[in-house]
Amino acid sequence: MGLRVSNAAVSYFRYLRKMIWPHDLAAYYPHPGVWPPGQLLGAAVFLAAVTILAVRFARRHPYFFVGWFWFVGTLVPVIGLVQVGAHSMADRYAYVPLIGLFIAMVWGVSEFTQGWRSRTMALSFVSARCWRVV
Repeated sequence: MGLRVSNAAVSYFRYLRKMIWPHDLAAYYPHPGVWPPGQLLGAAVFLAAVTILAVRFARRHPYFFVGWFWFVGTLVPVIGLVQVGAHSMADRYAYVPLIGLFIAMVWGVSEFTQGWRSRTMALSFVSARCWRVV
């Protein structure tokens, strides 16, 4: 069970990283058996910190709370606590959970840019540049 929990912690972090920078995507990610302690500790600390922030700022920024727990909650059935196969994670399971993070990002950007005079123009420009990169 310890190996499954450690794989789950590292996989949560890897899903987040692949959302931000989709590099080295694969159909199959082999399970390494044991994760390096530093990688496991870093992932666990990061996940705990984001969870604490989401709970702490739930009243002021409810979209962050909802988005984070949408991601964490909808990924639970496929994160590997019940191991099915020899893979450590699977990108095909990430699409529904990532909706929560995109909810948090969109509402966060909306709140952050609330007072901007040229908000529509700036966000349109950034959106067009991001679309062009894709």
